[in-house]
Amino acid sequence: MRISGCDLPPSAVRSRVTRCQRPDRNSNTQMHTPGNAPATEQTPLLSSSNTTDTTPAQDCRPKVQQHTRVPWTYHVGTLAFVILSFVLCLIVTIIFTVHAYVSPLLRTEPSVLAQRSLVYEGPSRFNVLNYTSDGIWCEVTGAATIDASRTLGLSSNRFTDKLVGWAARRVGSVTVSTSRVQIFSYDNTYLAALELPTITLPLSTKYPPQLQPITVQVLLRPAKNVDDIVKFASHSWETGVGELRVHVDKGLIVGGNRSSGWRKWIHVEKHDIGVILRLEIPPIPGIPPAPPNGPRPTPDLASLVYLQSYRVLPPPPTLRLVGTATLPNPLPSILQGAIALSLPFVVSLPPIDSKNPLPIARVETAPLGLTTPNISLAISGHVLPLPSSSSSIAPVSRFASDFLAARPSPVLITTDFLRDLGILGELTVKAEFPASAERPDLLRDVQISNMRIVLRGEQIFASAFVRAHIVPPTSLLDIHINATRVWPDLLVYDGPAPQLWPFNNPNSRAYSGVEYDEQWTEPDPMPLPRPLPRNAFARIRPDSWIIAHTQVSDDQHDDNEGQGVWVHAQVSDVPLDVLPGRDGELRAFIRKVLFNPGGAQAGVAGISAVAARVGGLVVGSKESGELEMYGLPLRGETWVGKKSMLGWDLPSPEDSIPLPTIPAIPTRIPTALPHIPVPTFISEPPRRPTSVPVPQPKVEPEPEAELEAEPYEDLNDEYDYEYWPEPASETESVPEPKPKPKPPVEDWSTFDGGRDDSDGRAIYQVQSSEELWQIGVAY
Repeated sequence: MRISGCDLPPSAVRSRVTRCQRPDRNSNTQMHTPGNAPATEQTPLLSSSNTTDTTPAQDCRPKVQQHTRVPWTYHVGTLAFVILSFVLCLIVTIIFTVHAYVSPLLRTEPSVLAQRSLVYEGPSRFNVLNYTSDGIWCEVTGAATIDASRTLGLSSNRFTDKLVGWAARRVGSVTVSTSRVQIFSYDNTYLAALELPTITLPLSTKYPPQLQPITVQVLLRPAKNVDDIVKFASHSWETGVGELRVHVDKGLIVGGNRSSGWRKWIHVEKHDIGVILRLEIPPIPGIPPAPPNGPRPTPDLASLVYLQSYRVLPPPPTLRLVGTATLPNPLPSILQGAIALSLPFVVSLPPIDSKNPLPIARVETAPLGLTTPNISLAISGHVLPLPSSSSSIAPVSRFASDFLAARPSPVLITTDFLRDLGILGELTVKAEFPASAERPDLLRDVQISNMRIVLRGEQIFASAFVRAHIVPPTSLLDIHINATRVWPDLLVYDGPAPQLWPFNNPNSRAYSGVEYDEQWTEPDPMPLPRPLPRNAFARIRPDSWIIAHTQVSDDQHDDNEGQGVWVHAQVSDVPLDVLPGRDGELRAFIRKVLFNPGGAQAGVAGISAVAARVGGLVVGSKESGELEMYGLPLRGETWVGKKSMLGWDLPSPEDSIPLPTIPAIPTRIPTALPHIPVPTFISEPPRRPTSVPVPQPKVEPEPEAELEAEPYEDLNDEYDYEYWPEPASETESVPEPKPKPKPPVEDWSTFDGGRDDSDGRAIYQVQSSEELWQIGVAY
């Protein structure tokens, strides 16, 4: 069917015809063409050819050339749907891809995963903040990251690896939370526990991984048994590696930081995590390295701690100590930081007779910095009360002996603060109190005046006024010393005493030092050196303590020479014992005194014991207790004139000197009792020899008992001296005087070779000068 020249299908024609006929369904009017339409009652009077007549025809014609417009929202919705579908497909693809990479990690052992993924350096800084009964609060600074590339096995060649790397960078970081971290040694001995806060670690896909600084506060709870910690440290030092077994009951890893949103959906939880850490111990400065094929020797910690300076200050309330010590930083790459609190210690002396050490001082360190290469310690404290018995104070005596001899002395340093942490036992470290650069010269400027040598019967006595300057070392200049008693033990020399006096054996370990007791004790006598020093002829040692007085120095110089105190004592009637085989030196000295206008110079050198009170030192229950210091070196000179010789029957210069019988003196040299021969008096030979010598009558010596029984005549005036009277002539009436008998001459020839016994054999032999005896003090 064709309508208006249009080719339409039958269904379209029927639809079009139906739509065109719908308006005339209720009327009987037939379709007419526009030109033949009859007039009806509805026909308007004024018809319009443009509207009414043409509308039905136009509506009934098919509109072939018109296009339907689609709304823009339709296109936007379609595009959004397509994009959303692509994104969802991409997300699903990424999720399944990431899951394919992550799912093997979920089945991996936590220890292997931790070693593979965690990369860290440090700690670069370590600060101790405080310690309480809960433990030690520390602040640790280091650098760490999670190596996502190594953990997931990513590469830059595959598309999926790039996609997973992109996803890891979008996550950015992970948050790690753990329960208490327990640390065990190589043999599963419990050492410590750590309580860590929640840590946020960055994820890195670069090579090498980029580390970021991290600072955390850690609560360290050490083991109660300190011996286990010491055993682990010793084993680690010997092997050069510290092996730690770390165990964590529960670990939780969450994606992103705490404020993340969708990243929290990444959630991994592990249980019973165990990791083995092997820490290599680097070489420590000042300690020799380990041998190639053997364990590393135990370090000598005493040689590492160096006491740079120290000073003893006077009270109040007691003697105070300040000083500075240094020690090398054992781990310079790790221990960088500070300890912002004071650490108390107790300094003790090793025991001698008892089992327990003797505490002598309590000190504490100021907040210190962990620097490289050395760590400096500022120390302050006070001296503890000392025991009142000599047996208990024996370690102090040995310490003083080493100090006076410029030898290092062992000490014990005990950590006192471990009790606050609930640790059973104490950690004691052996250290060494360093020796002085030079031996302390306590007794200086010894002045001997008003010396008198008195002969009473067969014994020679000496009296003098002794004044000495006690100058403590620089570290002890501020303390107050009051000397109350002295006990000298000296050798007397014909001339000045040697500067390096004979008791100067550096290898000697003879005892000297300090004693304290309620009763005064007698110091041990000084052993005589072997061989005897040159020009030494007598020994002075009193029988008891000599009361001394102390006077504060008036001049205080900057060079410390005038500081200290002056001690003076009056030595009266002290026995002067002639040394074995030194009668010739004594005879020569007396001749110098008698016949030289200025007298003779005498030197003394030896040791002296001094009892002194130290201000602020508590001994027993008494403050400023009295200590007996013995073995102090003493040296001085004095001039002895003719007026100082009392009780001697002095002959003329031409006459000989009658010496008394010299008694034996106690000595440690193994010799027999000396036998003193009786002097033999013979006539003096004529001054001018003649051709025919005139025989002289032989003078018989008097019995020895009579010589010993005859006392020496005391002079009324000590400044006027008499000479033996010349024998009177037999008959004064004879005009020609007979020759005057000459005074007898003593025969001392047997004394030049030493003392002989009754059989004429020499019993005192001096050994070579290379062999020395151990002496009272090693100076």
